[in-house]
Amino acid sequence: MDGPPDVSVVIPYYNYEKYIAECIQSCLDQTHTNIEIIVLDDGSTDDGMKIVEEMRLKDKRVCYFSDGENRGYSYRKNLGIRLARADLIVHLDADDALTPDSIKMRLGMFQLRPDLDMVHAWALRWYGGDDTRGVNKKTHIHAQTVMIKKDVYRKYGLYYEELRSKSDKEMWFRLGIHPESPLPELIRAKKIKHVVAMYRKHKKAMHKVRKKNPAVNDEINRVFKERIKDLQKNGITKQNRRFL
Repeated sequence: MDGPPDVSVVIPYYNYEKYIAECIQSCLDQTHTNIEIIVLDDGSTDDGMKIVEEMRLKDKRVCYFSDGENRGYSYRKNLGIRLARADLIVHLDADDALTPDSIKMRLGMFQLRPDLDMVHAWALRWYGGDDTRGVNKKTHIHAQTVMIKKDVYRKYGLYYEELRSKSDKEMWFRLGIHPESPLPELIRAKKIKHVVAMYRKHKKAMHKVRKKNPAVNDEINRVFKERIKDLQKNGITKQNRRFL
C-alpha cells in the first residue's frame, strides 16, 4: 500500500521462539490490512528472529530491529514507538495474539470518536490453540488491548525504562486513567466491550517469573511506588515528557 500505515503494531521480543510466528500471523490476518508490524529483539539467545526474518521476506508489513543488546521490555517498547510510522499504536507481547477484527474494531471507534486518545477492550485468557477461558476482568486496562495515539507519548512521555515490569501500569497511573491512580486524568480513554486480544497463560510469562523470584518482584514494586510518589510530588516534568 502507498503512504503510511494506519496502525503500527509494536512487539518487544525476548526468547519467545515458540510463540512469535503465531503472534505475527495474528497481525497479518487482520481484516484491516494497512498496518506495519515492528518486532524489537531484546538480545534473545534463541532462533526466534530467524522466524521473524522468514515472515518478513513473505510480507513487507513485517519489519524488525535487533542490536544484540538486552535493554529491557520498556526500552524496546519505547524504541518501537520512535520507529512507528503510524499515528496510532498497538502494543502486543510476543507470546500473545490479536483477534481477526481487533484493529478494525478499535480503529472504527477512533473514526467514530476522533476526540479520543486511547481505546482499549477485553482480552481472553489463552492456553494455546482453541483453549480460551474467558475474559480477564481483574485487569483494569489490559496492555494487549490498547490502541493509543502516538501524540500521547509526545505530550506525556514514553514508558519508564527503570521498570522492566509494570511499566504499562505506571503509564496508566501517570495518565490518570487507572482507577487507583492518585493523579489527574490527562487523556480521553474509551473501553469497548469486545475481545480484541488473547493473553497467553504459560510458565514463562512475565508475571509468573516475578512470582517465582520474590526479591525481583519486591524490587519492581519498590521502584513502581517510588515512581508514583515522585509523580505526585513533582508532576510530569520536562524530563518525564522527553520523547525524541
